[in-house]
Amino acid sequence: MKWHQVGNGKVQLRLPVGIIGAVSYLCEAYVKADEKVDKRKLAKFKVHLDLIRQGRYISRGELK
Repeated sequence: MKWHQVGNGKVQLRLPVGIIGAVSYLCEAYVKADEKVDKRKLAKFKVHLDLIRQGRYISRGELK
């Protein structure tokens, strides 16, 4: 999920959300600085999703 031109600084906010089964996981929110950083963060997100599938994560909260 991404939001363009947020706030006075017109930043681009990125919120990678993984959906596994019937559960959604927000792993990390970040501001897009440049294309290289964006690709690196998405690669890191893939690793996070793999760890979630393995059950190796800590839940910091839930929205219901």
